[in-house]
Amino acid sequence: EVSIAGLGRAFDGFRIGFVADIHWPRNITRDFLRDAAATLVAGKPDLILLGGDLTDLKRHPQPLVIGDAFDGFRAPYGTFGVLGNHDFGFGSGPRHGRVAEVRERLAETPVQLIDRSHRNILRDRDVLLVGGVGDYWYDRVRPELAFAGGPDGPRILLAHNPDQAVDETWSLPVGLTLSGHTHGGEVRLPFVGPIVLPIRHEWLDMGLKSGPNGPIYVTRGLGSPRGARFRCRPELTLITLRSSV
Repeated sequence: EVSIAGLGRAFDGFRIGFVADIHWPRNITRDFLRDAAATLVAGKPDLILLGGDLTDLKRHPQPLVIGDAFDGFRAPYGTFGVLGNHDFGFGSGPRHGRVAEVRERLAETPVQLIDRSHRNILRDRDVLLVGGVGDYWYDRVRPELAFAGGPDGPRILLAHNPDQAVDETWSLPVGLTLSGHTHGGEVRLPFVGPIVLPIRHEWLDMGLKSGPNGPIYVTRGLGSPRGARFRCRPELTLITLRSSV
């Protein structure tokens, strides 16, 4: 459970299913992804959010095929997501990767991309704003666009890389930032911790943290591009929102 300042009574108890770092189709099967979606949906989330690195074409020169792999990620108030660095064809910029192909294929799924935009979720007379920013490494972040033109209300932000929640200055208050990217390190050694964390602020490795712009939740992610995890299981997250006032 996460307390959100200003959350309307209609959203107290509202449930968000959160997943990141699927890395389709690298080291993940269609059956595994379907089972993961079914497990998440069994928790009855009102809304599903996907935190980037939905695809991974690093070792996939063939045309991207998603088909029905993401079809299980459905919730009453919709499924929204942002892109991560691997969605750009890791190692390339937004004009040289395969991001256009990724966007086209995701447009055929239940996932609606909201990088540099937001959606107003309405429940009774209350509103919850859900926004996203561009990837920190390979895209234009543009935090000022995430909630541009939106009404006053509590805000949930999707930012693939948790460094964004610390390094960027938000012009509007954010009640909760949801991130992935770290995979929790994938391999966590006893007395050592994660051996690889692709972030500047290593305290943002996983879990719920207190950041300068509000609480940050960093998931360990679902996929495993390295093909191995140790003391760091894949994660599906169900977050229940609570009003703090």
